[in-house]
Amino acid sequence: GGDELLLEATSLVDEGMLSEAERVIQEAKEKYRRAKVLSPNVDDFATHELYRLSAATQHDLALSGVADSLHQALLERSKREREAALQRERDQASLQQAIADEQRSEAEKLERLQAGYKAQTEARRRQASEAKDKKMEEARRRRMEDPDAQEAERKFQEFKEKREKDRLEREQQQQQPPIPSPPEATASEGDPP
Repeated sequence: GGDELLLEATSLVDEGMLSEAERVIQEAKEKYRRAKVLSPNVDDFATHELYRLSAATQHDLALSGVADSLHQALLERSKREREAALQRERDQASLQQAIADEQRSEAEKLERLQAGYKAQTEARRRQASEAKDKKMEEARRRRMEDPDAQEAERKFQEFKEKREKDRLEREQQQQQPPIPSPPEATASEGDPP
């Protein structure tokens, strides 16, 4: 009867088969109720608290003891599940933090690479500009040292000055009103004025 069911329920609790143990404990309680070996007010308490009955029978206490073992196992499982859920949350938070750290690290690395590339590009640009300036200075110096180049430079300067002078004269002529021609004389060439 009920005693065998309580032994089976104890084994099931020990094996962690808690739902099955709970079903078997309820069966044992019903068998004890039909055998009328439980206290009359047994339904006023949870099965695992039957030991609180003022006139608890041996069967009430046996049923309560096995039900209490089940209750403790359920509490322990619930606690483990909560701890596991908390650990999953912490793991998830750690993972998200690691991802954020990795993204920040990658962004910083990219920023350093871009700064290095910019500095390198600027250095190349500066070197190219300096090389160009140096070549131009060398070309100028060669022109200054070469008599043919000096003569060509002098003629070019004269050409530019003449062109500028001609341009200014054209502008002045365009701005001045035309000078009227003198009136023709009616007297003959031989007449004194």
